[in-house]
Amino acid sequence: FLEHDRRVPVLILATSRSETRSESPIDDLVGSSELVSILPLGRLSPTATRHLAESEANARLTDEVIDFVRSQTGGNPLFVVELVRHLLASDGFADGAGLGLPRTITRSVQVRLQQLPAVAQEAVEIGAVLGETFDLWLVRKLTREDVSFDEATAAGLLAPVPPSSLRFTHDLYRQAIYESMDVGRRSLLHRTIAEALV
Repeated sequence: FLEHDRRVPVLILATSRSETRSESPIDDLVGSSELVSILPLGRLSPTATRHLAESEANARLTDEVIDFVRSQTGGNPLFVVELVRHLLASDGFADGAGLGLPRTITRSVQVRLQQLPAVAQEAVEIGAVLGETFDLWLVRKLTREDVSFDEATAAGLLAPVPPSSLRFTHDLYRQAIYESMDVGRRSLLHRTIAEALV
């Protein structure tokens, strides 16, 4: 594919999530050519977050709204766009804190969660009930299995917190997983966790 007439300039731009790179055809390109450059993209700065949010809203936004968007999204461009769209559609700029998550964000996180083995899905759901950071021993006690979090970490949902804890890489991930569970499931997990801590 990359073997072309070098007299004709060609630019190919491809994107890939870092946590899914192992399954991406981009890896084949990276490994097969010295002509490929990787440009990692980080989170948006506060100024860039404001610019993107105001561009999406097509309006000047107050500092309070921008602070809310920034605190909720952590500068993740996809989340900024989806949250601003959600606020616009819900007329939620006055009371953004009372809104649920945009369905697009919830669906995106659910797809990642559903790709995990069943026991890992259960463990991540327990973690979502416990909070943004949780202890491994408690989750393993509740699942009654020596569950591995390698897949959830590789999927970008969790990150290790030494010596023996994990945290959600973004609180929106935790919120999306928590909100996607039905009320009965959440209540059961809350009760089970409370009994385990007694």
